[in-house]
Amino acid sequence: MRLKDFVVGVTNDDPVTKPPDFKQYRYVQYNGTLPPHVKADLTFPPSDERFQYVIVQMQFDYKATLCIAEVQVYSKGI
Repeated sequence: MRLKDFVVGVTNDDPVTKPPDFKQYRYVQYNGTLPPHVKADLTFPPSDERFQYVIVQMQFDYKATLCIAEVQVYSKGI
């Protein structure tokens, strides 16, 4: 198990000055286990807001790891 029950969030808060608190930003959640080398597509509900930063986060315990090789972000025009 490499990635389980993670969230992908968006924010305008600079992570250098304000580190993200788990689920305290606009996010969508992937429920379940994502095996290695598998693509996950997550879509946010439509919004007119624009965001500068993408957050990929999961709650860690002593057995958990977060391994991401590539993150692609696509934006649809209004």
